[in-house]
Amino acid sequence: MISARMNISNPASLVFPLDEPLPLGMPLSLREIRSSWLAIAPEQGAWFVTDNPGKLLLGRLRTGESPLSSVVSTSLESGVHPTVLLASLHRLVRQIYLAGLLSPETWQDESTLVVRCLHVYATSQCNLRCRHCYRAPQRAHGAELTTAEILEVFREFCRLAGPANVVLSGGEPLMRDDLFTLLEAAASIGHQVALFTNGTHLDEATLSAIAPWVASIQISLDGASAAGHDAVRGTGAFARTAKAIQLVGKFGIPLDVAVTVNPDNFEDLLQNTVRLAAFLAPTRAHIRVAVVQPAGQALLSWSDVCSPGLVKAAEQLTRRLTIQPGIAEAAYRTPRRRISCGYGPGLHLDSDGTVYVCREIEGFAVGNIREIPFSLAYERVQVQYRATTVDTIEECRGCDLRHICSGGCRIQNKILYGDPRKPSCTAASRADVYHQLYDVAMAADDEEENDHEEP
Repeated sequence: MISARMNISNPASLVFPLDEPLPLGMPLSLREIRSSWLAIAPEQGAWFVTDNPGKLLLGRLRTGESPLSSVVSTSLESGVHPTVLLASLHRLVRQIYLAGLLSPETWQDESTLVVRCLHVYATSQCNLRCRHCYRAPQRAHGAELTTAEILEVFREFCRLAGPANVVLSGGEPLMRDDLFTLLEAAASIGHQVALFTNGTHLDEATLSAIAPWVASIQISLDGASAAGHDAVRGTGAFARTAKAIQLVGKFGIPLDVAVTVNPDNFEDLLQNTVRLAAFLAPTRAHIRVAVVQPAGQALLSWSDVCSPGLVKAAEQLTRRLTIQPGIAEAAYRTPRRRISCGYGPGLHLDSDGTVYVCREIEGFAVGNIREIPFSLAYERVQVQYRATTVDTIEECRGCDLRHICSGGCRIQNKILYGDPRKPSCTAASRADVYHQLYDVAMAADDEEENDHEEP
């Protein structure tokens, strides 16, 4: 076997065969952007960028030609020198690798997808009063689930879905006295456990206690400075949250940082993007940028919150952040859905036992586990999810972005059109997404090459 050595981070993938075909038979769409080509694998929700020689090579690689044969035949046909084509081949395969398209992972048909994420809103209590909180202050909440009730849910969920993904959030989950017990129990069963927190209760002692049990932590950061963050979350919140982010990095726990763009912070975020990126880069955090949703507290002042300018600000912030050093590759190496969750596939369990397909849409409750078996609630969620996947939405079915945007946020769709299955995208918004994907792929490729450049 003739092989080529590459500067990519997975040691098992440092060598690829030049005389054997690469597994590139999946459908691809190609769009020319800035004299390069954006390639999207619609079924995988993945993408990469290549140059003009790379596009020629890609066409041959996808017919089953080996990399070496592709270089030789492309050189003879186009007149491009083989050394130029070999350099393009190197970049092309690295991009395809970074996109996850050379991994053995297979993508499951969403019509048969099993719900494998359990999101437990462990408490409605919170020490902050965020202006955009999805929890409506006037909403009545029943008695919170007991420790025993939640532990039984963990066991039943494992029976139905196998060891899967469990998220514990709130409110502020660290306000539950039994949180350490819940984290340990879920992890001991075999679940991958994520903790969503505002960070203000995280200190070294707490992190030492939970580190063995959590696979990741998500912290909400709604400003690049104290002025921006505290305008949303209250005086003094920024200092405590920033300290928590640094502590999580110290403990080596994978970190997500959730940023919600709203009228109170978007100017601060846009004006101080580089500062924010410089602060977050050492943590290698994955950054999730979202626009405040029409739910809960935000819905009370929705006329002030609902603004096309906010969506544009979020898009600008995402683009600026995901091309910053230390952040680009983390942004690129994300799960299949990269822009919107759609809703699912997950089961959302509120603190009073009510089960939702999406916690933020009141009308999507499927029952309460104190009144129906958890297994029945699980099946109802699965039926609703499968009925609303992007492949069942006529406007989305033929779109190459369908598994990247997931048909948009179902909350926004329901608020705007009265139908969660009605997407709100336009030709202009899709064009912007294509350019955003291009920017992220190029920045990730540059960062990967710099990080692993051989001396």
